[in-house]
Amino acid sequence: MTTRSGPCRPRSNATGSRSIQSLRNLPGHNLDDLSALLENWEQSLSEDDSLSFEVSPSEIVEDWQNGLDPIVIVQHAPTTYRVSAGESLWAISLKLGMPMWRIMEVNEGLTTSNIEAGMLLTIPSKNDLLPLPVIPNKRIVVDISNQRMTVYEDGEVRNIYVVSTGIASSPTMAGVFQVQTHEINAYASNWDLYMPHFMGIYEAWPGFMNGIHGLPLLSSGTRLWASTLGSPASYGCIILDLALPKTSIIGLRMAWSSKLRLNLKKPFFIGLEYNLQ
Repeated sequence: MTTRSGPCRPRSNATGSRSIQSLRNLPGHNLDDLSALLENWEQSLSEDDSLSFEVSPSEIVEDWQNGLDPIVIVQHAPTTYRVSAGESLWAISLKLGMPMWRIMEVNEGLTTSNIEAGMLLTIPSKNDLLPLPVIPNKRIVVDISNQRMTVYEDGEVRNIYVVSTGIASSPTMAGVFQVQTHEINAYASNWDLYMPHFMGIYEAWPGFMNGIHGLPLLSSGTRLWASTLGSPASYGCIILDLALPKTSIIGLRMAWSSKLRLNLKKPFFIGLEYNLQ
């Protein structure tokens, strides 16, 4: 799942992919062409990013010559963050799209109460949020500001849905994530409710997943939030109408695509974005 913040700009990337497909019709298709392309890509990356390959350069060229769509992975190193005056750990977590517990885990002794201005925090790699392989040509983007979910496949819009994300006191985190779990009817004991077709996308806290699911159902049989779709309503999850075709949201393994990808084909990922205009 991917989330974005800022005026329609993707947040800095986590593990992503780049396709060479857009250059198929150019002359050459040899190792020199590939080297030039990768050098151009690397120059556009930040100092914390790097490219990696699942196959050798010669195999990439062979796929390229045969009209296939080779994939190059963008890897992200851990970074650092200097705490500003008045910043809380929760605010930093939301700002960076990194669950708070993960930041605490790599900064020994850090708690929500002892954070101070001037501290230099280690921020885990965004790769840690994407443990599954990249799935090309499919993605989902959830626009938090407009409460809409757009499903893409092969670069084309497949569906657009009205959703509800987290309320202000318990917001849905913006960031880049993947579907990691799927339960037909997950139970949330804290609220005594069931979440149909729950797909977990990130651990808000160890063992506590936020995700995408149908309208929740209290154990009493009362269906929640059907009348509030299109406005924030949940405690961090993304809520959809149960009437939506299950094939559009169920059983899909999500993966994120680099914002610098050169062609229009992008992997299926869930993206949560804030359009602050």
